Amino acid sequence: MKILNAVCGKGTSLKLPVCMFLAFISPAASRAVDLYNLDFTPPDLGTYQVMAGSPSVQSTIGPFTDALVFDAVSGGEQIRLPIGTIAPQYDIQCDILPYNLLNSDYAFGVYLDTAAVRSLNFDGGLNSIYVYQSSPFLNLSLSSLTNNSVYHLDITLDSLNSAWSVAFNGSPLFNGSLDGTSLQDIRFGLAPWIGGAANAPNTYVALDNVIVSAVPEPTVAGLAAAGVLLWLKLQRRNVHTRK
Repeated sequence: MKILNAVCGKGTSLKLPVCMFLAFISPAASRAVDLYNLDFTPPDLGTYQVMAGSPSVQSTIGPFTDALVFDAVSGGEQIRLPIGTIAPQYDIQCDILPYNLLNSDYAFGVYLDTAAVRSLNFDGGLNSIYVYQSSPFLNLSLSSLTNNSVYHLDITLDSLNSAWSVAFNGSPLFNGSLDGTSLQDIRFGLAPWIGGAANAPNTYVALDNVIVSAVPEPTVAGLAAAGVLLWLKLQRRNVHTRK
């Protein structure tokens, strides 16, 4: 609000419409727009698509209330969140609870479908959480996998700086190159990491509190505000010149 106060404060002679314009663009300059807000309790914002299996909402699962549960079945279970909005930055948040995933034949993935697929994987074979991307190639372990613990994920895709990042429970763990400017889909899924895996009834992954936001580029609003300030400076110069 510094620009607004500087322009519309006492001692200025700007017309009301200019002040109203600045009042509008100041809070909107970097406001994120939520595309999905899923806590699996109606009404949710956005609708996911089931791509495989039958992931189901369970009223109580671990510390969660109304979470989407992916069972460890040989055919896999997966959902998809289509992204129909083009933005320079996307922020993704969610809570994940892997249950009995350690030392199992299953892996849970968060897949970011850009020009090249990127994924964050909770792998019960490697007992590791790692990021993977095909271009530029990267396969990097971030942390050991802990059973029956809630992971709060923060993932950012920033096309302006060609970077994406991952944080667990508020701690940054990864920052890598983003070779692609468009996020097409986000997918969540649990599937075998090895061929011939049998169903594992006591293994599952619960997903909750999914928020996907598109962050607009602040340049337009910033340039508009800078233009108003320049106009104000020229107006004051003209006033002093006429005196």
